[in-house]
Amino acid sequence: MGEKELEKEPEKRLCDAALKGDVTPLHQLLGEDPVVLDKAALNCEDKNPLHIAAMLGHADFVKANLQVQSAYFLCLARDREGRNPLHLAAIYGRLTVLQVLLDAGFEAAVEKTDGEETILHLCVKYNQLEALKVLVNRLKDTQLPKGRSEDAAYFLCLARDGNGRNPIHLAAMYGRLAVLQELLDAGFQAALEKTDEGGTILHLCVKYNQLEALKMLVDISKDVWFQNAKNEDGMTILHMAIYYRQNQTIKYLLDSSQVWVKQQDAKGRNALSLLRGQENFDTEIESSLTSIGAITGGRDPGEYQVMLKERSNAMMVVLSLIATMAFQAVWVHRVSFEVSVGVRLILAVPHLSLMAEDIVDILQSFNLSNKELQVTEMGGELSLGIKECQAVC
Repeated sequence: MGEKELEKEPEKRLCDAALKGDVTPLHQLLGEDPVVLDKAALNCEDKNPLHIAAMLGHADFVKANLQVQSAYFLCLARDREGRNPLHLAAIYGRLTVLQVLLDAGFEAAVEKTDGEETILHLCVKYNQLEALKVLVNRLKDTQLPKGRSEDAAYFLCLARDGNGRNPIHLAAMYGRLAVLQELLDAGFQAALEKTDEGGTILHLCVKYNQLEALKMLVDISKDVWFQNAKNEDGMTILHMAIYYRQNQTIKYLLDSSQVWVKQQDAKGRNALSLLRGQENFDTEIESSLTSIGAITGGRDPGEYQVMLKERSNAMMVVLSLIATMAFQAVWVHRVSFEVSVGVRLILAVPHLSLMAEDIVDILQSFNLSNKELQVTEMGGELSLGIKECQAVC
């Protein structure tokens, strides 16, 4: 080593070695001062030698760094943007370095940047599919501490960035289908989560004009309520597609999804009225909406059938609960339930001196929220009327 090299500050010599991936100067410096890496980490205003080596993919240099006693803290050290070496390895797709750093501990993998991004957000943002696969495969077998049941990969799929979006939301926004599929396999539940703004992942697909991502998600979910969910403005994905004049998306939704065309947004506009409120609107889409009944009021037939089925199921569960609790007596009341969509279910249950308020308590404990709940007892019969109710069973 020349005199000029020796005259440099140790931290500068370390950074030069990290840039080249040269472990010889590193070992020499560690021999001279065992805590030289710690000093470098403290003195660096931005990236320390481990950041640099991780970013450039110098796996041997990274391994040498991890032999020191303070390796755990070096892995957690952050640059000016709050990114640790593992974050940088993922951003630049340095797969070998990624594996080496994961071998040292998973704690750095669950750290967020100063922008509230997780390592999975970064993989999506920088389109690093292979890095994402490495992380998911390693972290899905890693249990979180403190008694949490979910694996680390699932936990990170649900984590939100500073804009209230999880990595699956981000993948849909960017239209990165392979990345999206990988994340769906790791934590599908995250796709059903709404953003902090109130929209679903399907709303993001429409907002950012990602039709192929929308098709993938609609095909996978098969959930009619999910496809007809509203955002903070009361708009469904069909409303949004019309608002943004995305004719291909509109045609796909009308032909291949389960969207309800009569739903109204927060301003009382259904799909057809929203379309007709635009200048130079597409008359072909107008004809399609008209032909499937968007011009008339009321509920969509599909919406009515789904609500009928779900409310019937909810009432059957409630009735079964009441029957179980009341099974102790010698004479029988008739318990009658009526809901606003026309479902009428009658069940005979033995008497347990159940008063009207007892029935109400049972229903409220069953997470029934309603606008009108009445229980009456007349002529040896209990009658319960529930209007506009929703049940979570």
